[in-house]
Amino acid sequence: MVSFLYAILVFLVLRFSVTLFNFLSNPKLGLSLRHYTDLISICIDAKDFTVENLVENLLAQDYQHVEILIKLTGDPELDHQWNTACGRHQNVRLLEPGADSMKQASGSYLLFLKASVVLKNGSLQSMMHRMKTFRLALLSIIPAQVSTGFRDIFFQPLYNFVLLGLVPLRLIRLSGSPLFSAGSSECMLFDRKVYSKEHWLEGLFPADIGGIEMIKLVKEHRLKTETLLGGRLVTSYAYGSAEMIFKHTGKRVYGLLGNNIFALLCYLVLVVAGPVAMFFSLNLNLLILPAGLIFLSRIMQSFLSGQSPVKNLILHPLQMLFLGVSLIFTAADRFIRSEQK
Repeated sequence: MVSFLYAILVFLVLRFSVTLFNFLSNPKLGLSLRHYTDLISICIDAKDFTVENLVENLLAQDYQHVEILIKLTGDPELDHQWNTACGRHQNVRLLEPGADSMKQASGSYLLFLKASVVLKNGSLQSMMHRMKTFRLALLSIIPAQVSTGFRDIFFQPLYNFVLLGLVPLRLIRLSGSPLFSAGSSECMLFDRKVYSKEHWLEGLFPADIGGIEMIKLVKEHRLKTETLLGGRLVTSYAYGSAEMIFKHTGKRVYGLLGNNIFALLCYLVLVVAGPVAMFFSLNLNLLILPAGLIFLSRIMQSFLSGQSPVKNLILHPLQMLFLGVSLIFTAADRFIRSEQK
């Protein structure tokens, strides 16, 4: 039991150290005042695109050198709605189902975007600045999540809680090792020259592969990539039922843990079961160190994520309960699928 408690304490120290590194290095997309004129092709899959006014949002950006490519679904009724909604816009092109976005695009850069992402003025300029300054092949942005209801305060902070305590984001660009990989498929900007040269990307729609897998793929081919938090420039919101969001949270965390059930179970024991065991095993004086590490980590993670530190601290036990349950369900689902195969 003593060895187990020491292991939990070591894990808390390591997680605090990674969180502190992220907090001090502040891996957010910063606002750039430089102006660029490169054409950006924004690629969207209509099956994920549920809010029509996001097209107007993209066209209203202060960065005007954009074209929007929307891949239709093949559903006559839904495709008719998109033709009606977007046919009047000159900078919007509707592609047939199965079309290769890269071959249809005219821009020097390809931005793959998900339905829930909202770009603020200055975001495209800032992303272009990162791409050109560091000669990146891929820039992945993890959007700051905007709360849309009571349920979000339980689910929203979970992914960033795991991410910021597990991966030092600045090392993704500085290190070529696939070990330092994290990203989001919600917002990915590619250099088209690099994208078109690499045959391993032909026929692929990056948003369907997953942000982490794409970052690893780019690193394996010795190309430069970076992952940043969206901050105030790139935001997103959760849509769908509470059950969908619950399952999606578990899948995202599972991907962050390398899609490895053993790693998932170890993390579950260290993060959820470990602090509970400490609480019932140690006296109040000995609890000060682990409680302080958790307290400071949550505060730093909240500020980095643009979330309320007070809410996250008060609701920490409930959030950890939801995290534990979502990971258990994800592990059970993966185990059942592997057995069926």
